[in-house]
Amino acid sequence: MRTVIWVAVAIVLVLAALTYGRALLAPTEPAAVRELTVHGFEYDFDPKELTVHRGETVRLLVRNTGTIEHDLTIPDWDAATPLLSPGEEAILEFQPTRSGTFRFLCTVPGHNELGMNGTIRVE
Repeated sequence: MRTVIWVAVAIVLVLAALTYGRALLAPTEPAAVRELTVHGFEYDFDPKELTVHRGETVRLLVRNTGTIEHDLTIPDWDAATPLLSPGEEAILEFQPTRSGTFRFLCTVPGHNELGMNGTIRVE
């Protein structure tokens, strides 16, 4: 009788190990990345409003389609592109951790004041 119990316990342990091992080895789907593009030009961004979701990875392609240098800075997240010459582009990748509305702007002197700014709404 003891042998039957030990065999039953062994079978249960083997089945549990196989099930747990399969769960560990199962491929996980890569997290979705939201890709957005913002064009910067004299003295505006297009689009001026972006909506993303909290926790998702966002890849923001910033293109300078203007005739002078621009950048894009998100002050609340300490995120910024380098200064971009006409025709250049850069990628900002971030993952918002809290909901709210956050400003982005061009930090070239005078550009923000002329309207080169926008908002990112995190839902």
